[in-house]
Amino acid sequence: MTLLVAASNPGGANAVMPVARELMRQHDVVCIIEGTAREVFEKGGVPYVDVSTVSDKGILDLLDARKVVFFLYGSSIGATIEKKLLTECSKRSITSMALVDFWSNYWQRFSTGKKDFAYMPEFICVIDDMMKQQMLDEGFQEGTLLVTGNPFFDHFADGITTNHEDRTLILIISQPLQELEQYEGGNPFGYNEHEVLRGITSILKEFPEFKPKVRLHPRDQKGKYNGVEYDNEDLTSSLSKAGIVIGMNSMVLFQAAIAGKIVISYQPHLKQDVLVSNSMGLSILVQRPSELRTLLRRYADGRLQAPRKADESIIPHATKNVVSEINKLLNI
Repeated sequence: MTLLVAASNPGGANAVMPVARELMRQHDVVCIIEGTAREVFEKGGVPYVDVSTVSDKGILDLLDARKVVFFLYGSSIGATIEKKLLTECSKRSITSMALVDFWSNYWQRFSTGKKDFAYMPEFICVIDDMMKQQMLDEGFQEGTLLVTGNPFFDHFADGITTNHEDRTLILIISQPLQELEQYEGGNPFGYNEHEVLRGITSILKEFPEFKPKVRLHPRDQKGKYNGVEYDNEDLTSSLSKAGIVIGMNSMVLFQAAIAGKIVISYQPHLKQDVLVSNSMGLSILVQRPSELRTLLRRYADGRLQAPRKADESIIPHATKNVVSEINKLLNI
């Protein structure tokens, strides 16, 4: 009896990797990984099969030869290996479960370019009751949603410090939001990464004492932006060093906010705010250039502090929660 785990992007990989590692203590587990998820599994020390080294037939033979009975995967948008495997698992009546790693792009993770829910697993693990309600409002079915928390959140702020900051270092977090234009309804946020970066860098020119660096998303192309300095260090180290972290609605902003950093979420022309650290009071939402300029001036003058440290903002023991749900389904 074998359990199959898959992921393709870093968000999904960060969510399923700790679960895969824990499942390996109890079960035979095979992980099939592609794209930027490879780095997450390598860093976590979890062995995997690289999609690029196996043919489609080889993957199907593996499903049958290993007698796979359960499929767990990190959800993501796009034509990914998870969707291909889900299709094959459905043909074989293999129970499937997805994890949603952040409060955004719900139906897009389980659909083609239009909202058709063409790739639906039998169960979906969600972060909290708020996410569950948001997904129900989008048309997901009550019986499929399990509130477990995100396993990545169990330790994701570990190692990020606030006591050795370089106050001149402004870390700007990029995201590939423009790619959402290919989906039905387009980009739901009201802005894209290019206009946001132009706005931030334009204002930062008024503060020559600051040293801004742009950190690309793993799906971003190298050299995506012209005329900027890039940050290529380990993420934990970069967040620890930064005096301020600025971005849009990235998971990295939530991570930094939970760790007690000063986080500014700059979302001009905002239509929908999915960065929950804003509503939790852990990060600062600004929508106008004048607001951003004022905050940076306050920071330069030493008058801006992180809103507050996180307390019970996230569901604890999510890895254990997901493993428990899987074992229930396996009657263990």
